[in-house]
Amino acid sequence: MVPPAKITVPRPGPVHPRERLFRLLDRGDPVRLIWVSGPAGSGKTTAVAGYLQARRGRQLWYQLDARDLDPAGFFYYLRTALQAGAAGRRATLPLFTPEYALGLPAFARNFFEAAGNALAPEAVLVFDDWQEVRDAAWLVECLLAATA
Repeated sequence: MVPPAKITVPRPGPVHPRERLFRLLDRGDPVRLIWVSGPAGSGKTTAVAGYLQARRGRQLWYQLDARDLDPAGFFYYLRTALQAGAAGRRATLPLFTPEYALGLPAFARNFFEAAGNALAPEAVLVFDDWQEVRDAAWLVECLLAATA
């Protein structure tokens, strides 16, 4: 089971709509990855939550923490969260086991492909609190492989 704190959607209070930012996010072809970066407390979570709230998109928030510093923990909790958020769609996601450790980017690519098939087409997966895992270079490598 995923601890509720890991999948809690932020509920910002009244937020000033950032229309210029929203237009930038809406522009062009659908993208596979958007990285929002800035100093702590600069409003990244509020901006993204406000955007998704304004666009009424299906969203699954995943709060990164120390349990995600290890690939087995990360994929276990993310798998459980995605299965819970699949909204009635069949979510058959691979389980990370030790033999995948040497092929982590390939496993990530397959995992996120299955996750994309399990979620609704308009769904958005948000990884929040990146600062908690910023030293996990393997995670950056996996996300880049998954979106290539």
